[in-house]
Amino acid sequence: MHQDAARFLSQPVAAQPGAPLRVAVYSRIAEAIRNGLLTPGSMIPTETELGTDMKVSRTVVREALMLLEEDGLIRARRGVGRFVSTPSPVSASNASNRSRRSSPAPARRWRSSEPRRSCRPRQNSSPPASASSPAPTAGSGNRS
Repeated sequence: MHQDAARFLSQPVAAQPGAPLRVAVYSRIAEAIRNGLLTPGSMIPTETELGTDMKVSRTVVREALMLLEEDGLIRARRGVGRFVSTPSPVSASNASNRSRRSSPAPARRWRSSEPRRSCRPRQNSSPPASASSPAPTAGSGNRS
């Protein structure tokens, strides 16, 4: 990584009123990409390194990196690291929209694990008794 990028990313991140820290971290990294401090194909520092340098938790950094990946600014290679993506017109517009909003897209809503109740009347699973079979009588049974 270039010295200017390291110096830029190592400054502590200040929280803006009403905006989560992940957005501030996102903006800092996105700005480094837009200004050419982080060039396409260059490797991003690890979550731990970024968190230590920016004086935020690793969780905040991880959330910011996920947002950057969703917007196409970076890509992850499992077991290797995260890299700056090549720019595309779609990712640039998403990045400017992301910096204005305070949180990521709403989480998916999961269905309740409770069984649904139906308004239909319950039906017996056994077939109805036919008229041809005799009804059981009190005296019929197995005698020993």
